[in-house]
Amino acid sequence: MKRIIWIVIIVVGLLALAYIGIEWVFNQPCDPPSKPDNVPASATWKGGCDGGSWIDIKRTEAANNFYIDVYNEYNGELKVGGIFELEENCSDHQYDIEQLRNSITAFDGEKIILSEKADGHYCTLLIQSQ
Repeated sequence: MKRIIWIVIIVVGLLALAYIGIEWVFNQPCDPPSKPDNVPASATWKGGCDGGSWIDIKRTEAANNFYIDVYNEYNGELKVGGIFELEENCSDHQYDIEQLRNSITAFDGEKIILSEKADGHYCTLLIQSQ
């Protein structure tokens, strides 16, 4: 009986160590890649360990509309540039450029995803014109 208890304790301990090790490996911060020379100095890198984009933001006259250029993370090629507007169900949020820069989490190829939620999903910026 004591042998079974020791085996259980060892197995549980090994599983706990494996879990802690996996959590540590997959929760390491990712450094952004080097910024290509053709990407503006004001652009910031947004993304995760699996990839991201350089995003440069400029204000427009309209509330919650921003002129945004999105660049490839490695070669600096412009992916998309134009006026992006905060989706309608998130329009109660008001952003200045710095707040928006801090809120952006990613560009998914069509829209810019923000960290704030409304109606149970993340707010996004949608391109209006290029």
